[in-house]
Amino acid sequence: MNIRTVGVAVISLGTVFSVTPHLAYASTLITSSIVTNTTWTAADSPYIVQIPFNDEVNYTPLTVNAGITLTIKPGVVVKFDSFNGMQVNGTLRAIGTESQPIYFTSLADSGDVEWMHLEFKTGSTGDLDHAVVRYGGQEILPISFTGIKNDGGTLFLDHVEMYRNGYDGFAQTGGNATITNSDIHDHQVGIGIYGGTLTISNTRIHGNSDRGIMHQDGALTVTNSEIDGNGTGVLIQSDGSITIGDSSIRGNGVGVDNQSGFSFFDLDRDEVITHPAIIVDARNTWWGGASGPTHTSNPSGTGDFVSDDVTFVPFLTSDPFAHVEPTCTVNCNSNVMFLPGIEASRLYIPDAFALDGNDRLWEPTSDADARALFMNENGASIRNDIYTKDVIGEAYGVFNVYKSFLAELETWKNTDHIIADYSTVPYDWRLTLDEILEYGNQTQDGNIHYSGTNRATSTPYIIQELKKLSASSRNNGKVTIIAHSNGGLVAKALLKRLQDTNDPLLEKIDVVIFVAVPQTGTPNALGAVLHGYDQGIPKDWAPLFLSPQVAREFSYNDPMAHHLLPAASYFNGEGATVQTPLATFNDGAATQMFINRYGATIDNSTELKDFLLGREGRPLAIAGNLNEPAVLRAGLLSYGETVHQSLDAWTPPSHITVHEIAGWGEDTMAGIIYDNDRKCVARTAWICTQYKDTLRYKPDLVVDGDGTVVAPSALAMSTSTEQVKRWWVDLEQFNADHRPSPLIPNVEHASILEILELRSFIENLVVASSSAPLPNYIRNTIPPSENTARLRFFLHSPLALSATDANGQEISVSTSTIPGSRYRRFGEVQYISVPASSTPTLHLDSYAEGSFTLEVQEVQGDAVTATTTFLGIPNATTTTAQMSFSDGTIANAEPLMVDIDADGDTDITLQSKIGEIVVPDIIPPEIMMTFATSTNTLAFIGIDDMGTTTISATTTYPVLKKKQKEAKGIATTTVTVHDDAGNTTVLIYTEKLPSPEKRDTIFLEEIAYNGATTTLSNTSLSYKWRAGKHGLYKLFASHIKTNATSTESHYRPKKDLTVIMTKPRDLDDEDSDAGVDSRPIKQKLPGMIIPMAITKDGKVLVIY
Repeated sequence: MNIRTVGVAVISLGTVFSVTPHLAYASTLITSSIVTNTTWTAADSPYIVQIPFNDEVNYTPLTVNAGITLTIKPGVVVKFDSFNGMQVNGTLRAIGTESQPIYFTSLADSGDVEWMHLEFKTGSTGDLDHAVVRYGGQEILPISFTGIKNDGGTLFLDHVEMYRNGYDGFAQTGGNATITNSDIHDHQVGIGIYGGTLTISNTRIHGNSDRGIMHQDGALTVTNSEIDGNGTGVLIQSDGSITIGDSSIRGNGVGVDNQSGFSFFDLDRDEVITHPAIIVDARNTWWGGASGPTHTSNPSGTGDFVSDDVTFVPFLTSDPFAHVEPTCTVNCNSNVMFLPGIEASRLYIPDAFALDGNDRLWEPTSDADARALFMNENGASIRNDIYTKDVIGEAYGVFNVYKSFLAELETWKNTDHIIADYSTVPYDWRLTLDEILEYGNQTQDGNIHYSGTNRATSTPYIIQELKKLSASSRNNGKVTIIAHSNGGLVAKALLKRLQDTNDPLLEKIDVVIFVAVPQTGTPNALGAVLHGYDQGIPKDWAPLFLSPQVAREFSYNDPMAHHLLPAASYFNGEGATVQTPLATFNDGAATQMFINRYGATIDNSTELKDFLLGREGRPLAIAGNLNEPAVLRAGLLSYGETVHQSLDAWTPPSHITVHEIAGWGEDTMAGIIYDNDRKCVARTAWICTQYKDTLRYKPDLVVDGDGTVVAPSALAMSTSTEQVKRWWVDLEQFNADHRPSPLIPNVEHASILEILELRSFIENLVVASSSAPLPNYIRNTIPPSENTARLRFFLHSPLALSATDANGQEISVSTSTIPGSRYRRFGEVQYISVPASSTPTLHLDSYAEGSFTLEVQEVQGDAVTATTTFLGIPNATTTTAQMSFSDGTIANAEPLMVDIDADGDTDITLQSKIGEIVVPDIIPPEIMMTFATSTNTLAFIGIDDMGTTTISATTTYPVLKKKQKEAKGIATTTVTVHDDAGNTTVLIYTEKLPSPEKRDTIFLEEIAYNGATTTLSNTSLSYKWRAGKHGLYKLFASHIKTNATSTESHYRPKKDLTVIMTKPRDLDDEDSDAGVDSRPIKQKLPGMIIPMAITKDGKVLVIY
């Protein structure tokens, strides 16, 4: 049959023009019903049907009134606007020719369902010859969605092609219809007979995803016809009669499934009503094999499966239509089966109140949706009514997942015609691989059940689709499997099962293309199950639809998450192994229990299993605390181990070529690094006074991956045979050349099939074009790395992280304008990576009170060459911090400057130390009190072991009385010392005024460290001096009293020595006296010695 394509219609100013396979004529707009005998001609074609549509209740089709005939001449194109259709109460005669068929299609003539249907009412007549009906079946409940619907008319359909019309291609509830020489394909149900009499002959019914023929009532006769490549060839569910003869039923998931015969209790009649099973007469039929159909009564049969109550003997031993298929000479390529990755099939439950009857749980719109998908502790679905029916092309209508790739498959089939057919196989990705392969029952409504009460099926959905594709393949029944991510594990399990059971379907698979498949597991899954890493939707930091906390809780009982964990072969596989430890524990109080059990790293499967089961003794993680690793279930871990023991050693049979494709150049988790963190739990002002040791983690990143799967796992199969090929996708270069807008992330694992060059490469593999040059970004060796120096920043905190370069370009949560920069966030951890050449300035802006830890790494390729960590820095809600890297190195970086209270002044200054942890200085400075010989005055000096200090003093004098020229009484002085970290020490002393000449005496009253005050009793400091003309001291004496001692000094200038006498203030000589050994001491020291007082932890000590 010669099928011609109608182009896209353009509507402008009430005039419609279209590109059709015919001459261009003026169009005719139809806006009202046919009330007189009317003829439509090619000269006035296309006819645009636009009957006003108000709502679902007031739907008004184009009506051909009773007693009226509408005649449509050859070459006419009839286009229906959205929610428009034709209802025939009279007669429709649409007689085309082979060279000038008549088209009934949508306004856009696209691949979508965009108009209603042709409907024939009781008493009507329809005669269609050489006509095409496509893209109809738009749904308006309760009107059924189909291409042609017979509700009681008399129809004659000859040389009619019906395809891609909603649910049914042709549906009949009453009347009589004859279909001859026709082609019905690419629906959910090719033909549905629900009443009346239907005769089909010389017709092919194929490629319908659910059923070729659905029979629920009425009389059906099928002769000399082909029913092939459907989910189920013929399904019978109720009353009536059905006869099939001299026909071919082959390559369907199930050949004939007779489900008639049932009982129910009639409440009105108060009795059980029984409908006996009808017997299907299917004798003299070819079943796809000379041995007949597969049935228990025919043990040697290898053809399509038939159920009970089907008479199939005698059967044909050769295909009566074998001569119909000409030898392929052009585009003799295998059909394609696509297996999507994890979370890439939508999951639903029934919803009687929804327009389409479905409540979509995945993609989730809330945590509640995800909770409805939870599994029990045995890994089985808690709900028993979850099903799938489609693969996600565009998540939430915004995020491209497979949108471009699915469009490409459609182009390969219907535009470029390089393949005869393809199938995208949705599956319930929560389940075990065995469940996905054993179940998948597609019910009448098109829903596919892998779990629950409706999952049982004689032929699993994936097998049905494989058979269907094989039946229509132009390459001797061959099928190529393209699998992405977890779909690759499904494919491996399928191939091994076919191999182990000697299933002849295995011979039909010629090529397997693995795209970013975690063949031996992925550390990213480790992060997900332990910490909810990278599981928030759309992001961990913006979990609008799914929080990482609930995602982690979901994975706890989910088999899928466990067969994605790194397996034993991850460490020592035949094809590729990974050297990066899966867990690293740095020294610290919070990590010590792990170090005691596993040492510093986990780099083998035994230790990994012990760690996942928490055998070092860690408590169960609190649900909301993602920093603490979860403890997993032993049973589900054993399931994951069993999967990999079976699959990781699989080798393809000699007739199958495997192409492994790995993404490369995106920062990818290769392990988890655990550190000891310090959380500020008490503070005074901005000084933290109490810390708590906690566990923190960060990903150990490598560029040898696609952001989710490390390349060695994606390339895990051994290439010791020619059947296994390895390929790399250079994501680093692709993303550098296709800089996304600030709000669009880099292309990585989930969206890798959106890369045009990768799709072109896969197309070359499908058409076996070995001579085609490799597209850009596709390599047959590891891509060359620029090995540029980079800076990485990990921030654990309630602060926003961003960086700018010298040109004002930025990388942050919402902006990405620094070339080569990356921002990610997982839990409370933010991560930025920038080229060191950008000489970035790091910015931190607080949004909640707490404390933060900042880790800085210098990286060359995957090697970390220098690090520094700022640990447990306190912050307020207004805190900002900044750190500049003028030459892109840690060694020459400016200090981290923290402005706690956003007053514009730096409150904390911390200098980086390579290879060390920098902690905030929480120890206040001390104060030294001495005599300054340069000024002959008391001097106060701030002392801090981690930096410099600033000192200031204020004095409050007694009020002058009348006629008093100088102050008399007690003056109070406050000496304040600050260190670089903002710690403060305040000393208060008093002195009597006026002071005696050449004598200073002060009385120390109290000292306060960061606001904590200690009273000083019996503490004083006194200096007395007399100098000569040349500044030489003739007399110098001191007397320093503390609570514990009294120290006097006297300088003897003639002998140039100082006599120092120290005695305890308490002369009690009892053994219980702590100062019993502190006896009076007299020393003579050369030179002039000036004893000094210094504060220490709230006390005053004397030094000299």
